[in-house]
Amino acid sequence: MSEERVWVNFVLTGEPARIIREAKTRGIAKSTRDAVVQALLCMNDRNLERELRGAQVRAQRRMVRGRKIRLPPNLCRVR
Repeated sequence: MSEERVWVNFVLTGEPARIIREAKTRGIAKSTRDAVVQALLCMNDRNLERELRGAQVRAQRRMVRGRKIRLPPNLCRVR
């Protein structure tokens, strides 16, 4: 089985560049590649968590509708 591969060749400027330099200086990332990979993995984890929370809320709403129970408004919002 072969791994997915993507060639990335671009220049980062501004805030993203500052964040990467700071991460390398602090020893959080070994290289620019490592910093970008860590950022992408973190972003993916956060998106998955958000999607899971949304799915849980939708499932709760379906259950509540079936039982004719009302949830408080603060439990019905997805952040």
